[in-house]
Amino acid sequence: MRLRNALTTMMSLAVAARQSTAQTICAQIAASIGWTSVFPSFTPQYTTDILHWLESSTQLSECSVRPNTVEKVATVLALLGKTNTPFAVKGGGHTSNPGFSSTTGVQISLEKFAGVDYDQNAGTVTIGASLVWDEVYGELQPHGVTVLGGRFPSVGVSGLLLGGGYSWKANAFGLGSDSVVAWEVAFPNGTAATVTDANDPDLAFALRGGGNNFGIVTNFVMKAYPQTNVWGGILVVTQDNWDAVLSATETFSSTVTDPKAQIFVIFGSAGLVVTNVPVSFVTLSYDAPEQPEGIFDQFLAIDALIKDISSRSLLSLVQTGLAANYGAFTRGSWDTIPTPSYDRTFMNALVNQTVFWSDKLTSSGSILVGTAIEPFLPSILASGTTETAAYPYTREQVYFPTLLAMYWLPTSIDQTMIAARNSSVDTLKSVLEIETQGAAPGVPYSNYAASTTTVEQLYGSNLARLRQIKKRVDPNNVMGLAGGFKILPA
Repeated sequence: MRLRNALTTMMSLAVAARQSTAQTICAQIAASIGWTSVFPSFTPQYTTDILHWLESSTQLSECSVRPNTVEKVATVLALLGKTNTPFAVKGGGHTSNPGFSSTTGVQISLEKFAGVDYDQNAGTVTIGASLVWDEVYGELQPHGVTVLGGRFPSVGVSGLLLGGGYSWKANAFGLGSDSVVAWEVAFPNGTAATVTDANDPDLAFALRGGGNNFGIVTNFVMKAYPQTNVWGGILVVTQDNWDAVLSATETFSSTVTDPKAQIFVIFGSAGLVVTNVPVSFVTLSYDAPEQPEGIFDQFLAIDALIKDISSRSLLSLVQTGLAANYGAFTRGSWDTIPTPSYDRTFMNALVNQTVFWSDKLTSSGSILVGTAIEPFLPSILASGTTETAAYPYTREQVYFPTLLAMYWLPTSIDQTMIAARNSSVDTLKSVLEIETQGAAPGVPYSNYAASTTTVEQLYGSNLARLRQIKKRVDPNNVMGLAGGFKILPA
C-alpha cells in the first residue's frame, strides 16, 4: 500500500512538473514574441487552434501560439528546443493520427500564414501553410491558374505538400511536392531562410515528402498551371450497382491513357446501430471543359442515386467531394495499402472488407468503413518536374495509394475500430502478396499511413541521406518533440 501511494505521489509530481514547465514556456514565448500571440485554454483562439477535422486527432495543449512571421516561428521553435518542450504544428488539421499535429504541450498554429499570392511574371504562387486547398483554388480561380493541390474539401496545404500530394492534375504533372520551387522555413536553431534547389538542393530533396522533420514550413512557392473549366463531378451509387462500378473501374484503370482523365472511387458502408447503408461515391474528372467520348461511358451508364456531372470550375469539382465528407463521424483512423495495380480480385477484396467490417461493427455504435480506389497512370512520377525527392524513394514502380478508413462516434470503441482497421489492412496485404507472388511491399503514402508505419517503410533507400540532412539542420532532434514519422539525425 505504501509503495502504491509513493508511486502515485511520484507520478502526480511528474505530471505537475510537466504542466508547470509547459506553463512556464508559454510565458517565455509570450515574452519573446508578444502576449497577443499566445492564447490560454479559456480563449476562443485556443479552441480554434487545437481543433482538427477529426475530434480524435485533437489534444488539449497548455496554450496555443500564433506567430505572424517566419522569424517569430523560429524564435518559438528555438525556445521549445532549449526547454525540451513537446509541441505540435497545425496547418489545415486534416491528419487522422493523434499527436501528429496536436500535443499536450505547446500548440503552434500557422493561422497567420494564410496568403495566396500569384506572380504572373514568375509563373508561381506563394501559399500560406495554414490554408486548405479549397481556399487556394478559390483565390486562384479569377486568374485562370491553379496549383497541384488536394482533391477534396478540408485537406490542408502543408500536410499534403510535405507528404507528397496527389492532385486532379497528377497524371499530367506529377506530385504536388514535386512542383514546389521554394519553401520558407523556420529552423530549430532559431534562424529562418528560403530554401530552393539552387541554394540547398539536399534540403529541397528532404522537404519534398520528408514530413515535418527539418523545420517548420510557413509558406510554399509552387508552379502555377493554366486552368480552364473541368468536366466532372460525383456519382452516388447504391450497393445493387456496385458490380457495375467495379467493372467500370477495372476497365478505366487498365485501358485509359489520357493524362487529363482521372477517377476516385470510394466504397463506404455506414453502420447506424441497427442497419447498414452501403454507398459508393465515384468522382470523375477530365481536365478540360468537355470530356472526349468513350473514356467515362461505363460510369455514366450506371443507374446512380445521384448524378452531379457537368462542366464546372476546379473548385466546384473539389466541393462535390462534400457528398463523401465523413466529418459527421467525429473520430477516425486511416491506413494505406500500396497497390501496384487494380484488378478485379483485389477490388473485390476491398469491397468485401468494407461490408464485412460494417456488418461486424454496427452493434458497437454509429460507424463507417470506407475504402478508396485511386488509379493513376504508370507515368505519373515521370510527369513530375523533379526526380530528386524524399518521397517516393523509388520511381521505378508506381504504387497507388489505396486508402482504408474507419470512422465512428463513441470514444469507447476507439481501440476496437483501430484493431478492425489493422485486421482489414493485413487481409488486403495478404491478397496482394498472393497476387504478386510474394513481391516486396510497396511504398506507403505517408499522408494516409497509420502512425505505426516506420520511416524505413516510408523512405527506404532515401533514409540514410535524410538522416545526414537531419544531422545538419536539426542535430539535437528538436523536431522530434513534435509528432509524425520521425527521422533521427545520423
